[in-house]
Amino acid sequence: MKEQVEEEASAKEVLDKIELLSGSPHGIYMLDRELASRAPALRGLLTLNEE
Repeated sequence: MKEQVEEEASAKEVLDKIELLSGSPHGIYMLDRELASRAPALRGLLTLNEE
């Protein structure tokens, strides 16, 4: 349950950032890089959950 709450907060954070960017190409690029840097950590969590 705690993980779901954290995931929902994370999703809301991303949506809030997208809204703030208002279509700024540079801002979207920076957000994309930030989200890409999260991917390795998420892959590790998914692997742990599969075991």
